[in-house]
Amino acid sequence: MSITCHRSELRKMPTRIKFDGQKQRLAPRTSAFLGRWSALKRIQIVDFSYCGIDQAELEHFAEGFCAVEPPQVPGLTFKKVRQLQEINLSHNTDIVSLRHLARVMDNAPKLEKITIYKCSVKGQSCEELAKAICAQKVDQKGRVLDRWAHGSLKYLKLGAMPFGNPIGARGACYLADALAIAPHPKFPQTACLEELYLDSCEVHDEGAERFGEALKMNKTLKVLSLKANEISDTGMVQLSACFRNNVSLKLVALDHNAATNRGAIVVANNMSVNKNSALIVTLKDQRPKDFASGNVTHTITNEVKVKCLELSRNRLDI
Repeated sequence: MSITCHRSELRKMPTRIKFDGQKQRLAPRTSAFLGRWSALKRIQIVDFSYCGIDQAELEHFAEGFCAVEPPQVPGLTFKKVRQLQEINLSHNTDIVSLRHLARVMDNAPKLEKITIYKCSVKGQSCEELAKAICAQKVDQKGRVLDRWAHGSLKYLKLGAMPFGNPIGARGACYLADALAIAPHPKFPQTACLEELYLDSCEVHDEGAERFGEALKMNKTLKVLSLKANEISDTGMVQLSACFRNNVSLKLVALDHNAATNRGAIVVANNMSVNKNSALIVTLKDQRPKDFASGNVTHTITNEVKVKCLELSRNRLDI
């Protein structure tokens, strides 16, 4: 397959590919053509939600996208290809691995947004994704390995209630470790991921604890959503420890988990120490397995100063 385009055609090209997955399905090998076409013709948004894409089709798209070598295309430069900024693969239950998506990320220097909820992504596949998220790829001597890999991704949604991916604590740990990696000194402005949504992704206490450790060092993440992940008091305590010194977080959504009064009190106390007055934490609709006693309202009102802690629709003893 060969595709050519002239410089005069670039101004007339569309910037978005979208399929109505409920009415049409991708034909075999069509995604390979679309991948190469997206790279050559400066497509900025690719929306394959509800298209029934399986693992093989995603691989073909990645192969087509990464096969383009700009110096070999007449009239084109690196700045005029691979303009992909957003990709949506949601509601494709046959996608189980993100290895090929990570390959696209490594070859898309402007990719900022990925949405891929209600698929079948497992925890192990998050390892390749986490490597692609890292702020900069360097070797042991600090030399840059890939001049494109500046960590451009800013928005990642792997879960949206009630549709998530079963990445489990293992996958959450991979992603948390990626957040803990500091940006390379040569590229501080490309420190990357700002919003991470892992609703209904089976993160549990182990994953929440790892995020708490990572966010003590991370200085770029602004939104973290861990709704409906069965996080108990143990996970809440470990996660909220980062509130004491993290200054970048704006919103932490912990709704529909399993916290009791004890977890809410610790979260409130850790928030009170934080110097970031813009931090908002939501703990709506907690469903603890073992109900604890205590007066959360008294603790929050009279003992700590909290900017915004949402506790509506709970079974907490207030």
